[in-house]
Amino acid sequence: MRLVLDTNIVYSALLWQGTAYGLLQTVRANPDLQLFSSLPLIEELADVLSRKESVKRLVLTNLSADVILADYVMAVHLVEPSQIP
Repeated sequence: MRLVLDTNIVYSALLWQGTAYGLLQTVRANPDLQLFSSLPLIEELADVLSRKESVKRLVLTNLSADVILADYVMAVHLVEPSQIP
């Protein structure tokens, strides 16, 4: 199965260990599930991770936005979205 996760779901999964985190862990552990993303979604996630609220959370987790983003990019297949007229 191919999945594309909304930026809000990815953000929640990467910074908190709730339901979204469990979903991401299931995807990573199951080879039948493929996670896809695009450069615009990655850029949006990078923007959200750089916001004041995110920086506060990152300090609590001892992680950097760059490390989290790089880890996520390694877990997804990057595709280029089609243009919609």
